[in-house]
Amino acid sequence: MSSSKRELEAEAAELRRQLERASYQYYVLDQPEISDREYDLLFRRLQELEDTHPELRTPDSPTQRVGAPPATQFQKHAHIVPMLSLANAFNDEELRAWVPRLGALASRARTVHALMNNCYEDYGVRNATRLAELLAAV
Repeated sequence: MSSSKRELEAEAAELRRQLERASYQYYVLDQPEISDREYDLLFRRLQELEDTHPELRTPDSPTQRVGAPPATQFQKHAHIVPMLSLANAFNDEELRAWVPRLGALASRARTVHALMNNCYEDYGVRNATRLAELLAAV
């Protein structure tokens, strides 16, 4: 096995380890150690590795499942209006791709609430005006 292949395997294993720890801290302990953006960047890198080198994909990879079991102290809650996600939009292009999905939902629902909580914090305050303009155009 080549050293570059071993390096890729080691990187993928380390990404899986970091993502597992982050998921446990977030979902089970409700004490995240890294930001959503940091998690998403690690996740994207693992996805890229697995897409480029499918042999690195493992059945237990975070890319093959959703989250972790939720913490038991939380009660279930039904949302009247679906909650929307920015789908990990990290830049203007990805944000623009998200806006039509919001518009499609708005055309089917009387009221749309777009909740931009701390998951949005990583996008940056400097882009808040641009987001407001994009949403106003919907």
